[in-house]
Amino acid sequence: MSSRSQSPKKPARHVNYRQRMRQRFEEARKVIITRVIERSSASKEIDLIKPYDLSRKLLTRYVTLDFPHWEAVRQVRTAISRYVEDRTRRRPLNFLMQAEPGSGKSHMVKCLAESFKTQNVSA
Repeated sequence: MSSRSQSPKKPARHVNYRQRMRQRFEEARKVIITRVIERSSASKEIDLIKPYDLSRKLLTRYVTLDFPHWEAVRQVRTAISRYVEDRTRRRPLNFLMQAEPGSGKSHMVKCLAESFKTQNVSA
């Protein structure tokens, strides 16, 4: 097999970061399931500060504890960053979002635009 047909490997630090993030999100979800949904803990307090702060690192005012969603938002941010840096672009960058009314689409778009405000990105 030629080296051209193989997909480029991601740097080890990127893979490790992704694995750590996935693990942290899974830990937060387990806390919610066991303490809130199953009510298996006698404690009435649930500490979600670390998972909340972890999610906020991506978008300041947008929080999710769903790792696949978090990763998709991260990929959108990466695409926007690359687009902003590309001086040869001739068309606007567009994304299609589909979700139920009231699910936070507009909020997420505003948070994305806000995170790029120094680069003149608008919703």
